[in-house]
Amino acid sequence: RSSTDYNTSWPWTDRLAAHRLAPDVIRLGEVTENANVWLAKEVYARQTVPVNFNYFYNIHFYPYWWDLIDLFETTRDTRYLDAAEEGAFHTIAGLWSHPRIPDGDVTVHPGGSQVTYHPLWHKNDVLFRLGWPRQTNDTPEHAVPAWQVSPVGLGLEQPSTYTCFRGAMNNIMQSTWAPHLLRVFRHTGREIYRTSARNSIIGRFANYPGYYLTCFTDRVHDPRYPYTGPDITSLYYHHIPVHYAFTMDYLLTDAETRSGGHVAFPWVKQKNYAWFNNRIYTAQPGTVYGDKQAVLWVERGVVTTDIKTDWLAARSPERFWVMLMNQTRVPRTVTAILDRVKIGLTDGAGVMFEGNADPTRAAADAPSGPAPALHNDTLTVTVAPLSMVTLGYPAAARAEFPACQPLLPSHRSVAAGNFGEAHAFTIRSPWGKDAIYAVLTADAIPGAKVTFSCEGVSRTCDRFPYEASFYPVGNPAAAVRITVNMPDTDARVIDLN
Repeated sequence: RSSTDYNTSWPWTDRLAAHRLAPDVIRLGEVTENANVWLAKEVYARQTVPVNFNYFYNIHFYPYWWDLIDLFETTRDTRYLDAAEEGAFHTIAGLWSHPRIPDGDVTVHPGGSQVTYHPLWHKNDVLFRLGWPRQTNDTPEHAVPAWQVSPVGLGLEQPSTYTCFRGAMNNIMQSTWAPHLLRVFRHTGREIYRTSARNSIIGRFANYPGYYLTCFTDRVHDPRYPYTGPDITSLYYHHIPVHYAFTMDYLLTDAETRSGGHVAFPWVKQKNYAWFNNRIYTAQPGTVYGDKQAVLWVERGVVTTDIKTDWLAARSPERFWVMLMNQTRVPRTVTAILDRVKIGLTDGAGVMFEGNADPTRAAADAPSGPAPALHNDTLTVTVAPLSMVTLGYPAAARAEFPACQPLLPSHRSVAAGNFGEAHAFTIRSPWGKDAIYAVLTADAIPGAKVTFSCEGVSRTCDRFPYEASFYPVGNPAAAVRITVNMPDTDARVIDLN
């Protein structure tokens, strides 16, 4: 909902989402009426009240512009695109831009143990931080190309955290604004927006990189970093879904931009978790160059290519699509390997569409030629600088994709007497596996020990909250047995079937 506290969104942002869901219930006029008042008061009116030093930069220092491109794409009213540009420049003003990156190498992790300024957190009831206590030479000193560790393009959280440590600036790597800047580039063609978007995200990480950056480091380029540490960037585990969201938003926006809108997939909006506002793409059919039955397919191993090429894939009933995006400023010959069995590839000629690096010059809606032939499921194609090639290959017909049984039921509950209620929820992940979460709603009970069992696995919880998760589960409706043991009392068994 709209808020003026943890974010500063006006009601038009909620009404726009409701209009997209049910345009016959929430009329567009209701959205624009409130949005126009917001423009006058928040975007263009003179602001004279000083902003608190502890407030978030991307919430309280400038207008909440994140949904303006959505409104522009709905109305095609250029007033909203102009306002998005105004907001985008406020965002850019908070991005590190100087000094320019020097040529050559810089030394990272001087002394072999990179100093970390942030505190230890908690895991259960003990202090915890991955890779702590620190070990001698756990971040070896070495040289690395300066451009790989430059902070240019990174933003800040708030003045109080940006400057809180002597001798270190606190940039953040939660660049949720990058897809928004890229969308402004798509609709204006102004290179500064794409440059700022790319500087915020391209080459920054190989997995979740943590949050704060107070040093030159290449640890975040290691895919194992969030598993092995040591944590020198503040691994905020509750930020991981958001980081995944804006990464995927950027990839999809990049493909939509490079294709001139010929590649587009349905989305909903995740909003109002701080400034973490992004499009979340659904499993509904989208469009790939006129194919209106293409469903986005992101699964490791479906396509394998090199590190300088981003890829997306989609599957329609009788065709497989792969989009290959060159992230460099030179032409590149790209090799990609397709998983024939998983995809269901069949023999036959494919088609190729070439995107471009200029969003104001729409890509052609007719194939530029045949797709490269597959040799042992491997293809080779040349992709122009900052451009994209989309390839479509014949695939075995199938009625639906992905095949997925509905969660029925997804929630079960029973009364549990002194232990409140017992609940079991089935949670569907986007990776094709289900989890079951079980919980008792009772407050802390002295001496209670609760054992949760599901599909032959048992987990015991002896502290509040009394809960357990099981992942993955083979049966989304698997029975859960909860056994409660109390001192000097017979065990109580609660079954959720």
